[in-house]
Amino acid sequence: MSLEIMFNAVTLAAVTVSRHVTSSQILASSEFSESAINSMLTGQIFALFIIVIAAAEIALGLGIVISLYRSRETVDITRANLMRW
Repeated sequence: MSLEIMFNAVTLAAVTVSRHVTSSQILASSEFSESAINSMLTGQIFALFIIVIAAAEIALGLGIVISLYRSRETVDITRANLMRW
């Protein structure tokens, strides 16, 4: 859970910094330069990457729970203290 909160904080910071840097680059120059256009979506792409990592983490956790249920026929954590087959 705390890892998800840290991922969300980094995502929010990346999108915010990307928006601020892009708007300051546009205000500094009178025309859209190629570097300003390329940096417009940098934070959003990084946020999408973090969301994909979080989805993979959830899929891994779900796979562990399904495997535990198939081997022990329960998801009670007190009966599943050993991860042996």
